Amino acid sequence: MKKNKIIHLIWPPLLIYLVYLLSKLVWYDSLSSLANDSVHYLVMARHYSPWTSESNAIASAWLLQDFPPFFPWLLAFSGAAHSLLYAHLLVAVMGLISLYFYYLLACQWLNDRVLAIFPLLVFSLSPGFLLGLQGILSESLYLLLVLIFLLVYTVERKRSGGQLILVILLLAAIMLTRTTGIALGLAIVAQAFFASIAQKKLQYQPALIVLASLVLYLLLMALWGPVKQSHYLGILIQYISGTNLYEAGSNSPVHFSLLTQLKYQLESWASFWLIYWKTGGFSASYFVILLLALASLSGLFLRLLKNKYDAWYVLFFVLILLVWPYPGQLFRLVFPIMPLLLIYAGYAIRKLLELKKENKKKGLLLASFYLTVLAATLPSHAFIHARLALASGKQQIPVYEIFRQSSQYVASKQLALQNQMLKDFTHVRDTVPEDEKLLYFKPAYLAVLSDRTGVTAPSPIDETNYRSLSNSSGARYIFLTRLHPRNTRLGYSGFQGIEHLDGWTKLVWCSQLADGDLASCLFRIEPAL
Repeated sequence: MKKNKIIHLIWPPLLIYLVYLLSKLVWYDSLSSLANDSVHYLVMARHYSPWTSESNAIASAWLLQDFPPFFPWLLAFSGAAHSLLYAHLLVAVMGLISLYFYYLLACQWLNDRVLAIFPLLVFSLSPGFLLGLQGILSESLYLLLVLIFLLVYTVERKRSGGQLILVILLLAAIMLTRTTGIALGLAIVAQAFFASIAQKKLQYQPALIVLASLVLYLLLMALWGPVKQSHYLGILIQYISGTNLYEAGSNSPVHFSLLTQLKYQLESWASFWLIYWKTGGFSASYFVILLLALASLSGLFLRLLKNKYDAWYVLFFVLILLVWPYPGQLFRLVFPIMPLLLIYAGYAIRKLLELKKENKKKGLLLASFYLTVLAATLPSHAFIHARLALASGKQQIPVYEIFRQSSQYVASKQLALQNQMLKDFTHVRDTVPEDEKLLYFKPAYLAVLSDRTGVTAPSPIDETNYRSLSNSSGARYIFLTRLHPRNTRLGYSGFQGIEHLDGWTKLVWCSQLADGDLASCLFRIEPAL
């Protein structure tokens, strides 16, 4: 009875605070960043939407998309595809719902309803969880589906026909949400393989479940998936083979290095819990998070020794991220496995205490460990609120990048630039006739924010390429933004090569910031004499 009271006392204030903070982070009818995949999901969702007819801009941009379709399907059929505010709210609601299933999983793995509250508190109040819900992205849906799967699918349980169908549908949905969902299928097969060796008896049902899910996945992809083939496998192969994959004018080529990848993973781990920015020193909180990493890896190792499929899943997921070439994305990509690793830490400590027969102190020590981690993460909320106040004071959208900058100047510049550029996409819609095409770095942004058809243009600007693209596509306008959607660092300018537009284009308009810096420019291509 006392345990139930503790649980009931914690849930209401936690949810009230989370709803309050998330409302500050997502309550706006706009993108949260010009540098994530939100527009690509939205293009796909508007293509699938049964509620309104597809515009020419969306139809054109749709042909360039190759993302997994389950999240766009959800946006489309829920009606959230045509309202950025509703799409943001849907993502946030799925994140909040996932916390309930996370609590149930923690109860199961830690075997204690009260102790399960502590990893719930740490994860739900972590900056990685909160900022992970800011974009119109698939992570919250993916996490929700994986948590439900981990609760439903147990190796020991005999399954009825209905349960088998549910498991197959869930696994297919997970793979249709994120390509990394294949790690879960591999984990199920790996667990069955080693169990078959240990028991000297073939475990065939798990392999059949994975096979059926793959068949369903391939069928749905063939019927309603994107027309463009996924680029992920090609990216990984090129990266590991030594190809420089960095685009948009980066002067620092990126080639595969195991040590570099491990460094990026450690940085993403620290950032998720602390919004750890490099200030030249390491705080006590940083060392607490390193201790958490050690405990989490110990728990992962212990569960691997017990041949738990969830541990195989986390291991395969980490290995996939280990070869992913874009370190700036890791903070977001680690989102789905962080809550599992957090429970693993408690699991490892619990097993250690059981070995030392410290059963009486087990609950107290585990709670103390998680509270120490919570104390390390909570100061990040002061930083989040300060950045929200910065945006609110200027009546601007709190774009994602301002939370990833320790410098107030850089954050203010990103805030001003991205807000102005978001307005400029609306200005494009008001300026360019509906039947005209524009050259732009990423046409999906024009399709979603301007309802105009775009043609992919390279950066830096090159007269020969731009003229050729204009002639072949019929595009009569060129739109340039100071920040490139795939390179939002202030050191790189989307205006590089703008001098090559002289003589064959006419400036329609440019927008400026308060300090005089250009934000965006629209040019009209003059007919050849």
